[in-house]
Amino acid sequence: MTDLPERDPFDYYPTDIRIPQAALRKLPTRGFSTVIDAGAGSGIWGEVIKPRFLCNLIGVELREVEPNPNYTRWITGDFLTVDLPPCDLVTGNPPYLLALEFVLRGIELVKRRVGVVYYLLPLNFLAGKERKELIYDVTPPQDVYVLSLRPSYSADGKTAINTQYALYKWDFGKPIKAPTLHFLDYKADTAPKGASKQALALWEAVCRMKSSKK
Repeated sequence: MTDLPERDPFDYYPTDIRIPQAALRKLPTRGFSTVIDAGAGSGIWGEVIKPRFLCNLIGVELREVEPNPNYTRWITGDFLTVDLPPCDLVTGNPPYLLALEFVLRGIELVKRRVGVVYYLLPLNFLAGKERKELIYDVTPPQDVYVLSLRPSYSADGKTAINTQYALYKWDFGKPIKAPTLHFLDYKADTAPKGASKQALALWEAVCRMKSSKK
């Protein structure tokens, strides 16, 4: 039986950089003047957001960590309670134990700007009576992108946890409707096209190194 990583006290697990790379390709490159990375961690999402969007990028992280230079503004504090401006996009990999609250706060921040909430969450976030009443009966996500491969949160980058993940997108510029289900192979979508096996192995190692930064 494979030993699973111990649960982090802050529910912090670094995201494979290829996930935000693949995720943000599903968004237009214009229209996001203010972007908030909710639970920014080490700033992996910001590394992808900065070159893609010309925006005011705000990172919010509860832990006392060194600010990531890719962000216009870095806030050490609780995303659920700190003072934040209305924005066009709230994104990131929020702590699952507070996922419902992060979704509701994200919706609150983007709704006036007719913006987008776009989170990486476990697939089982689709279930639950409270989520149904507070989110899915009121503002269901228009798109759910199921990751075809389970992300790894182990040091070797190979041991996948026994949890399926998906990207959930709420776009308030579009009509509310039942979610459309998609499937996303984040590794294949971001790998160098036509690369040799050796080059792909090097790319895999580089991605693991970037994603493991604390």
